Amino acid sequence: MTHSSGIPDLTRFANFREIQPVSTTAATSIASFRDKPLEFTPGERASYSSFGYILLGHLIEQISGQTYDRFLQEAIFTPLGMKDSGYDRNATVMSRRASGYTMTKAGVEKAEYVHMSLPYAAGGLYSTTQDLLRWQRALYGGKLLSPPSLKRMTTPYKDDQAFGLEVIKGAGEQEITHNGHIQGFRSFVGHYPGSGGNVIILGNLDGRANIPLMLDRMAKVAAGGAVVLHSELKEIPVAVSTLKQYEGTYRLMGEKFTLEVRGNKLWAGGSGRWPWQQLKAQSNSVFFYEHLKDVSVEVIRDDAGRVSSIVMHNLGTPIPAPRWVD
Repeated sequence: MTHSSGIPDLTRFANFREIQPVSTTAATSIASFRDKPLEFTPGERASYSSFGYILLGHLIEQISGQTYDRFLQEAIFTPLGMKDSGYDRNATVMSRRASGYTMTKAGVEKAEYVHMSLPYAAGGLYSTTQDLLRWQRALYGGKLLSPPSLKRMTTPYKDDQAFGLEVIKGAGEQEITHNGHIQGFRSFVGHYPGSGGNVIILGNLDGRANIPLMLDRMAKVAAGGAVVLHSELKEIPVAVSTLKQYEGTYRLMGEKFTLEVRGNKLWAGGSGRWPWQQLKAQSNSVFFYEHLKDVSVEVIRDDAGRVSSIVMHNLGTPIPAPRWVD
């Protein structure tokens, strides 16, 4: 459940597109990876594996003596009043079913067909924002798990990965989140313990909607904050002596990214994808680009007050960058 087993991911198999429209079973899926080598030693690191959740669904069936969908219906959906949620079947005629779309060079088209027996317990459900809010309130309100179990579920095991969730710092407080992606659809569910707020995003256009940016802004509002648009940003003066502390080279997405003071301004750039551009100060530690919307650079200090790293906030996605060490 922590994606630390080393079991490979279904979508990385070479024949994935070939098998995605074909009916299958959990046992067949498990047989396809059972004898393959693990990608890493269990517990060594975290790497998303849909096969791990297919295996989990199969275990639920073996232990409960019920089908996966029947177990979910009786144990979760019905007790919580989630009347618009269930296990999806392609052939079922369902009112208000959303169709999935994808963006191509020719424009918006219907997404590729996926037989829902393939994702199974790793992505075979349908729901609504209202039902997912019922789920969130039940999960974090103590209706589903005991306090010790919920704490274990939401405690990171490796990196930011907890039990089926990511636990990260964002929007000024802790985020407990999970996002999903399947052909034609994207989703995000986030809980913010400090404010008690929840953010739920469901979309039926594959790959185009900027979910991280939507999340970032909605999370700020949920936490009681305000969203400042790029056109509303105002540059403030920052002492050159402060800017000098930020100078140096950082490892951003595997490449060198350098901050350098020129005159009384901070400039950023480096090799590869990072052309030199002047930054404008939004605060003493956060800088924005004049011509790049929704991209900013935040300077991070350690407990001793030394500048230890930066974070590039790129369209709502935080990208940490420690100081470069040769």
